[in-house]
Amino acid sequence: MKKTNQILKQVLGQNFSTRVIRFPGGHMTWQKNDPDGMGVLDKALHDKDYHQIDWNVLPKDAEGAPKNAEQLISEFMRNMGNREKVVVLMHDTYGKEETAKALPEIIRYLKKQGYEFKTIK
Repeated sequence: MKKTNQILKQVLGQNFSTRVIRFPGGHMTWQKNDPDGMGVLDKALHDKDYHQIDWNVLPKDAEGAPKNAEQLISEFMRNMGNREKVVVLMHDTYGKEETAKALPEIIRYLKKQGYEFKTIK
């Protein structure tokens, strides 16, 4: 973790600091595939005061057939429901231009509903 934090500081600035991680594919996937191993890893992270976070809403921009912005917004709305806290998983890579097009509308919707955007620490 120390080397990772050094690299992040080089990219994001020397004041960057976090104790939060996200497992590629999500904690739930790792937990399902190796519950014993994740128990050991969870304890090690807890002992070092690290916390993991998973998403709870996704527009499914990486699942199934490609979707246009309108379809992504619709999928986001369906997945969101009436959650008090929202952690949205969206992808930002080649081929995800429609995700970028959907993002402003999703942000507007969340703000209109009274959600606040915060840094996870």
